[in-house]
This record gives sequence, C-alpha cells and structure tokens, in this order.
Amino acid sequence: MTGLSQDADLACRIAMLEQKLQASAAEADRLQRELAQSRDCQTASADILATIAGTSGDADRALEQIAETTARLIGASSVSIQLAENGEWGKAYRYGASARLIRAAVPLTAIKVGGKNMPGAVVGRNRQIHVPDLDNLDPDLAEFPGLPHARAAGTRTMCGTPLRNRGKAIGSLIVHRDRLEPFSDDELVLWTAKLCRPGGDRARECAPVQ
Repeated sequence: MTGLSQDADLACRIAMLEQKLQASAAEADRLQRELAQSRDCQTASADILATIAGTSGDADRALEQIAETTARLIGASSVSIQLAENGEWGKAYRYGASARLIRAAVPLTAIKVGGKNMPGAVVGRNRQIHVPDLDNLDPDLAEFPGLPHARAAGTRTMCGTPLRNRGKAIGSLIVHRDRLEPFSDDELVLWTAKLCRPGGDRARECAPVQ
C-alpha cells in the first residue's frame, strides 16, 4: 500500500509540475507577444516621425503621407486628418472610402470646431475619443453627424486623436477600422508621435500628441 501511495504522490507532483510548465510557457508566449507589439509600436512611431521630417514645408504631401502611413501601420481602412486654426477648418486629407464618404455627405460648413462632431469634438475637447463599436454608441456621441455615414461605409471602430502644437489642439487624426476591433492601449499610445504643423518654409516646433 505504501508503494501505491508513493506512486500516487509522485504522479500528483508530476501533474503539478506539468501544469506549472504549461503556465510558464503560456506566460513566456504572452511576454513575447507584448515585446513584439512594443517593438512594432516603436518602429511605427519612428516611421511616422520620418514621414513628417521628410515632408517638412510641403503641407499637402505631409498630410497625405501621415494618413497613408498611419493606415498601413495600424490596419486602418480609412484615415482623416483635419487641421484647424482660429476656430476655422483648414487643410485636410482623407484616405479610404469611409473618410471620403463622410466628407461628401457632411460638408465642413455643417460642422463646427468644438461642436458635436468627431473632428470638432477632438479639437474642442483637446482629447482622444475612442469609439470601440459604432453599433453601440455612447449617448454623448449619438448626435455626431458623420458616424452614421461611417457605419454605412463599413466602419465599425473609430478613434480620433488631437494633433497638438505646444499643447494646443491644431487638428484631428481620425482612424477607422472596417471590423469590430477596438484599438489597444499600445495602438492609442502610438499617436504620441510628434506632428509638425504643415506649411511654411521650415518645420515648426511641435508638442507631442497625447
């Protein structure tokens, strides 16, 4: 009987060790994924900064490159950049069908900087607005005129981030996903890259997008 008891104890210890090994392997895999994601974000930030640096002084080209680079790096189906100055909308660039449909359906004259619309609220509130699921909107966002058009074009998840110059919001960067996939914390942090105000003969000092 003692031999049987010892065998049972040994089997139990082996099973526990196997469970610990499996847990360790799962944790190692998780850490590897996090490391890879962090490296991707670092590379993405560097790419965006390089894009901005390479287009200084060419406002239209800078907006185009930033929008297309952002879409490629984070898997966005559409990207919209809208600059603002002195309470009025200025230069803009739209990449992808959803962003273009919103622009066609909702002209800039129909939205106000600081009003109840995605770019206006991002600039007016000077903060990031994440819409994880356009089919389940927060009541505060329900009146935003562009969101129904975005959904009709296939967008399911959106996020708008202020573009800042010395802490002041000078525009919005809005990204769309055509699938239900809320942006992760790492992806949201990705937009802490610096964006220089396009235009003029030289690059101007910019504050980080936060």
